[in-house]
Formats: sequence, structure tokens, C-alpha cells
Amino acid sequence: MAVALGTGMVNVDIIAFRAKDNGIINDLWSTGYYNPTFDDSDDLINKEVTLNNGKFDMRVFRSFDTGDGARDRLLESAMSYTFSWAASTTSADLGAHKRPNGGYGRFLF
Repeated sequence: MAVALGTGMVNVDIIAFRAKDNGIINDLWSTGYYNPTFDDSDDLINKEVTLNNGKFDMRVFRSFDTGDGARDRLLESAMSYTFSWAASTTSADLGAHKRPNGGYGRFLF
């Protein structure tokens, strides 16, 4: 599953949670409708992955201001942000996804 701060795939900050190996959490950046690239600065902190009864529990934190204005969106408290998500039930690899395995929502920080 991946969660993007923004809608669509153009210039969005993405956190990918992948049920592969021992569980993988990636900081990604997407510039278009193709596989996103890894964010070289990887501003995700306190990544936690546990496997219990065949199910992953993944948690991650990120500062509101990471200092990486090129590939991270600046977040402010008491603000609402649109996010999009996509998931695959057949693969933990990054790749194309189609509806209904995706959607949009809002976060309030």
C-alpha cells in the first residue's frame, strides 16, 4: 500500500508500505504516472515493522518540515491535506495499479 500527500502521481511525496521480506517502508517521490523514485534523503523516522500471525503492522513518522523542500511537502498543524492511496493484493513490488485499488481522502494534522 502507498499513501501520497496530494492527488494523482505528479509531484507527490509518497510513503510505501510493502509486505515483502521482513516488511519494507520507503520514502518515495513521484513526478509522473510511472514508478516513483526513492527519495535520497529518506526523511522517514522511527520506522517500525512487526509481523504477527502472518500480518504486518507498519508505523512511520515524518517531521512536518523535513528541510527537503524539493521532495517533501511542508505540513502545518491544524491544516487539512488531501491524500491519495493505492494498494495491490497480488504483489508487494512497486508497479501499476488500477481502480478500485485506490482512492482519495483528507488528513487533519
